[in-house]
Amino acid sequence: MILKNGQEIVIRKAIIDYCNMIGGENGNLLFGKNEFGMTLEQEKVFY
Repeated sequence: MILKNGQEIVIRKAIIDYCNMIGGENGNLLFGKNEFGMTLEQEKVFY
């Protein structure tokens, strides 16, 4: 993502880590703890 000031920010790894963490805290998701179905490489291709 490019910010208004021209800097690029990458948050992909943080989002995947967050999804893996909350997967064990909520029974309403389609995945459990550490079961998020995308690797960082797959997520880069997806977006």
